[in-house]
Parts: sequence; C-alpha cells; structure tokens
Amino acid sequence: MAGTLEILIQNLLGAGDISEHQLIRDCLENSNCKVQYVTDENDKKINCHFIVADGRAWRFEPDKNTFEAIACFNDQDSAKKLESIFNTIFPRAKELVLNT
Repeated sequence: MAGTLEILIQNLLGAGDISEHQLIRDCLENSNCKVQYVTDENDKKINCHFIVADGRAWRFEPDKNTFEAIACFNDQDSAKKLESIFNTIFPRAKELVLNT
C-alpha cells in the first residue's frame, strides 16, 4: 500500500520559482502527495530541517543553513518525535497551488 508524501515548504519566497521544481510539479499531479507552505510567522523561524521516512528513518539538520546533518535508518522513537513536530506544523500551513 502506498503512503502519502507530504512536503512542507518553510520559505516560499526563498524557494525561487517553485513552478520550476520538477519534484514539486510531479508531486502536485499525484494524489498521493501533498505540498503545503508555511504561513505562521513562528513556524517560518524554525531553523532546523528534517525528513522522516516510514516511521523509523530520519535525517536532521540542526541548522538548515550549514547543510550538516545526522541520520538514522532504524530509530522509531526519534522518528516519532520529528513526525510530531511536522504534524503540528503541517495542518497550519496552506496548500500549494501553482498558477498555470
């Protein structure tokens, strides 16, 4: 069973021309993918970046500007903590719709 890919863009203005990003365009055409962008000012100030996959694998950048990260592929407890952060922010974000 396929899951859903959820992408949260924290700084839409800093992402360049988002319509030029192939992954974003492909994702928006797929019903198993959701792309949203942050509108809450406090959420925009979060300085870390992370990815969670399959509820147990994760990659975490404490400072998104340094491009230095730690990762683990079998740590369900830490993955759940990161998912909790994401699941708090994602519902407050707005759905991304590209003008065509």
